[in-house]
Amino acid sequence: MASTTPRPDDRPEPTVRGEAQPAVVAPVPMRVLLASCRAARAVSTPPERRAA
Repeated sequence: MASTTPRPDDRPEPTVRGEAQPAVVAPVPMRVLLASCRAARAVSTPPERRAA
């Protein structure tokens, strides 16, 4: 249920953001990202679970 108490409107206005900055580095290709995830998973999985 909505509150019936009036809310004071003394909140500051949101600041206007500037133009979005272009990315300095090129985006990572999906295959590189997936390979990185697979490598991290292989390292973090104990050997007894890797065999299963």
